[in-house]
Amino acid sequence: MGQHQESISREAASQISHPPTLQELRRGHLFDQEDRSYEADSTSCSRKLLREVDLEQKLQDLEKKLKEVQLEKSSQSKKDFHLTSSFSAEILNESVSS
Repeated sequence: MGQHQESISREAASQISHPPTLQELRRGHLFDQEDRSYEADSTSCSRKLLREVDLEQKLQDLEKKLKEVQLEKSSQSKKDFHLTSSFSAEILNESVSS
């Protein structure tokens, strides 16, 4: 444990006696910028993904609603056809009876 502490102290002392160069600082700054860039990209991707999931859900809701409307329209058409058929049959019966 004492040796580990000494190596840390030596490392700290070497950093103090040899401060980082401007190039090393710039490199560190670039890494910081890249980290922030990745975070921004990650946040942007997360937002896009959430937007896509939301749009996918809306699309599914609209498709479901469309099917309901088509089914309703189909059943209404069948009712209309039935009414028209019965009305036509009545007219034919009356004309035949007359």
